[in-house]
Amino acid sequence: MKMLSISKKIFIGFAVILLIGIGVAAYTGINMHRLRSYTIMYDSNYIKALFLINAISDSVRDQVSKAIQQNLISRKNNDEELLSNFKTFKNEFDSHIRDLGTSLSGNYFQSSQNYLPRIKTSQKNLLDSLSLFYDLSPQEFLDLKTSAEINKSIRESENAFFIDMENFSNDLRTLPQRVTREINAMFENAGYVFKLLPLFVLIYGIFFTMFISNRISQPLEKIIKAMSEAEKGHLNSRLRFDSHDEFQRVSESFNRMLEGICTMISRVLGTSDNLATSSQQLSSASVESAATLLDISKNVNGINQSSLEISHNLEKTSHTVDNFSHSAQQVASLAQTAVDAVLVTTEAADKGGKTVKKSVDMIGKIKESVDVATQVILDLNSASLQISEIVNTITAIATQTNLLALNAAIEAARAGEQGKGFTVVAGEVRKLAEESAEAADAIATRIENILTKTQNAVDSMTLGRGRVDEGIRIIRDVSTGLDNIISNVNSVNRKITEISAISSEQSENSLVMAKTIEDITTLTKNTTERLGIVATSVEQQTTTVSQVSTATEDLANLADELHLLVSRFTIKH
Repeated sequence: MKMLSISKKIFIGFAVILLIGIGVAAYTGINMHRLRSYTIMYDSNYIKALFLINAISDSVRDQVSKAIQQNLISRKNNDEELLSNFKTFKNEFDSHIRDLGTSLSGNYFQSSQNYLPRIKTSQKNLLDSLSLFYDLSPQEFLDLKTSAEINKSIRESENAFFIDMENFSNDLRTLPQRVTREINAMFENAGYVFKLLPLFVLIYGIFFTMFISNRISQPLEKIIKAMSEAEKGHLNSRLRFDSHDEFQRVSESFNRMLEGICTMISRVLGTSDNLATSSQQLSSASVESAATLLDISKNVNGINQSSLEISHNLEKTSHTVDNFSHSAQQVASLAQTAVDAVLVTTEAADKGGKTVKKSVDMIGKIKESVDVATQVILDLNSASLQISEIVNTITAIATQTNLLALNAAIEAARAGEQGKGFTVVAGEVRKLAEESAEAADAIATRIENILTKTQNAVDSMTLGRGRVDEGIRIIRDVSTGLDNIISNVNSVNRKITEISAISSEQSENSLVMAKTIEDITTLTKNTTERLGIVATSVEQQTTTVSQVSTATEDLANLADELHLLVSRFTIKH
């Protein structure tokens, strides 16, 4: 229990009481359930079983009485209504026995269920005895001896059946007594529980309250005592609890709080001592600072005089830089003019170069046209030679045709009258051959003229091609020269551009330098003015240092008073 907190201990105490209450409620619920089951059993099973026993007994007595009476009167089974009633009796008898077995289900009827097999056996024997009479045919007539034996068997089976039913009924009637005893025992046990429970709860509550109060009041007294000591200034007191509960956590927090206060007071004591020492040192330092400030005032006056001289020299330098800036601007202007001229030259050279390149391209195209025309003329010359060969062939054919026509005319003349028609044809062929020969000669003459002119054209084309090649070579040389001129002009342009850029940069730098010198001059004048202000401030600071010296003495006195106030606390164990 020492390892548990106060809240957990209280929780466990109330949990025990709650568990006891739950146990009592569960016990009461179980008893009420048993009582309810007794009631249900009595209403549903016990009363039904008694009703079935009475119904079975009445039915058996009635049926046996009818059978014996009929056997004694007529010794014949010739009554149809009696037979029908017997069949109905057998069905109801079986149904009542089954219902009786069903109503006896449950642990309460365990002893009574043991009689059911014997009752069923007696039922079977009784039905067998009755069947000895009811199974006769309507025409069969019993003698006196047989009829007496059947009646005797029926009576014996009836008596045996009623003996078993009586035993079963007697056992069943003991059930209310058993149930009453169980209910009385249940209420007697419940009475003991409800009598002892308040006493147990009272005793448990007294001990639990005493336990909790001791666990709370004693630690509270220790805490109050420790806080009273701390109130008096005795900060060296500490709380010790080994209960592992809330009081132990409170004591640990209280001890940490006192340790923090002790540490703070120790630091305040040390700080007050250091503050007193520092005040004395600050007072000494303030005296030294006053002397130092007087020296600073003298030095500031000297610096002020030097600043005036620097300002005068800077004005002279500013004038020189302005002249240099004007010269750099003139150089940059001339360089820009040269750049413009070079750009014009470069542009003209570029145009000339482009024109030369166009001329080279045009002459190249002319050369290609000449080459094409030369090839065409050579092809024409070749075609003319082929035509000349064809004309020679035609001339040869015409000559042969003329000879053939001549021979044909001779042969026709030899033939006489029969060859006249052939002679006319031969003459026409000969005339055609001569005309063909003349035409071939004319074509051959013209072809020779064409060949001569074609050869002259080829010679002219060859000469023109050579001159075109020479012109291309010369123009290419001119183009190469122009390219070199353009390259040199571009190089000169870059140099002049660099000169112009450098001149512009120098001009800008000179302007910047002039502006910088002007700013330095302004700053020097401002510094001179501010040095005057500094000198005045130094004098004021000298007065302030004297005031600080007085304040440090007051601070030392306050530190001594703080030390006296804090030293009343006891912080050492």
